[in-house]
Amino acid sequence: MRVVAAIACLLMWPIYLGQVVSVINLPLARRMGLQEPAETIDPVYVRDTAGTARWDVVAMWVLPLAGVFMLADASWWPYLALIGGAVYIDTGGRQGVKLVGYRRERVRVGPEPAVRLAFAVYAIFVIVGALAIGAALAEVAPT
Repeated sequence: MRVVAAIACLLMWPIYLGQVVSVINLPLARRMGLQEPAETIDPVYVRDTAGTARWDVVAMWVLPLAGVFMLADASWWPYLALIGGAVYIDTGGRQGVKLVGYRRERVRVGPEPAVRLAFAVYAIFVIVGALAIGAALAEVAPT
């Protein structure tokens, strides 16, 4: 289970790096397709996603790093996996619920394919976070 969790955690690096690009150079992130063009989304959602990207850069590096340490069999990987897993579960759930709320209020949040992709990414966050936490608990549970 640990190897599967490690690979899943490592697959979060590109998403994290995409948020880094979004924080450093938003126009570049838009050209790369990492962020929606400003004209397709409401200005309040533009500000929300910019703030989210900044916080993601602060908080979301832990789980991909946990994947590195899982594969390296570092003794403290379970703690990183517990923390990072909780962050990803919270992020996926919170962002998904927030997106539903924006849509109910008719806030323009991007074209439908992009919205479906966002929901899929949020679901993946929750699944990978839960997988990491499960692997960590299996590692530290008394036998």
